[in-house]
Parts: sequence; C-alpha cells; structure tokens
Amino acid sequence: MNLLKLVTGGLLEKIIDRTLPNKMSQEDKLNLTQAFEMELQNAQRDLILSESSSKDSYVSRARPTFLYLVYLILAFNFIIVPIFNQVFALIISLYGGSPFSFEAVPLPPDLYSLFKIVMLGYIGGRTYEKTKSV
Repeated sequence: MNLLKLVTGGLLEKIIDRTLPNKMSQEDKLNLTQAFEMELQNAQRDLILSESSSKDSYVSRARPTFLYLVYLILAFNFIIVPIFNQVFALIISLYGGSPFSFEAVPLPPDLYSLFKIVMLGYIGGRTYEKTKSV
C-alpha cells in the first residue's frame, strides 16, 4: 500500500478523477499520483535533512520536545499528584486542618492518541537509524 493512499485515503485519486475524468488514461493518472508521492517524499526528506543540519541546537531536539512535554504531564498526573495527595492527607490527619488535594490535569483523549503516534514514529525512526547506521 502506498504512503499517499494510506495518509489521504485515496483523496488524491478522487481529485484527479474529478478534475481530469476523460483527458487522461488510468496509467497516466497512476503516473501522476506516483510522481506526486515522490515529490512529497522528497520534500519530507529535505525537511528532515535541513532540521538535522541546522546550527541551532534546539531545532535538532524539537521533535523530542513534544515527547518531553507529554512525559512531564503524565508524570505530574500519575506520580506527583498522588504523592502530594497522600502527603497532604497524612499531614492533615496528624495536625488537623481542612482537607486539601491536588487535581490531575484533565487531558483530552486525542492527546494520548497523538502521543502514541509520535512515540511510535520516533522510536521507529531511531531504530531504523541505528540499524542502518544513518
């Protein structure tokens, strides 16, 4: 399955069929689609090469920054908040006072989905780089 069809769900083929229905043969339409996909891959490659060769040290680390941000949010929600709540509950039970607890940051489900996709892509890319010594 080609990458463009996977990403767009065949949208490019539908656009070509509607704009050029009788003017091109199926083979020409397929060649046009493949040429577009090749241009897309070349543009992505050029973007990655320009990011990796940048003199700015942040640009080469920009992709993992999203991962670090999500790590921080997850650590806050599932490690720090429960620990603080337990500590404050213990302090309140020992010394008295009004009950107090931290609330976890509500996260939209799409953030988890995006995190999974980015993490899988990042791990897959790093694994490929290490196996191919890129």
